[in-house]
Amino acid sequence: MRSRQQALESPFVQYLTKREQQIVNLIAHGLKTSELSAQLGITQNSVKQSLKRIFVKLDVSTRAEMIAKLRTIPNQ
Repeated sequence: MRSRQQALESPFVQYLTKREQQIVNLIAHGLKTSELSAQLGITQNSVKQSLKRIFVKLDVSTRAEMIAKLRTIPNQ
């Protein structure tokens, strides 16, 4: 299993806010929406809205695709 830091080595991370990066890290560790909201002290709706923004920024449509994209370092 990859470490939390490895999940955020992609250049795509620059498009995410600190809070969005927190959410991505927690999702990479398998947390569900309810667990995310409890750990971050925000509502489940806030988590869902953040995920929507992250998906748009990264041009993905699922959590798995999001994590895969952030773990991939494009060839330069």
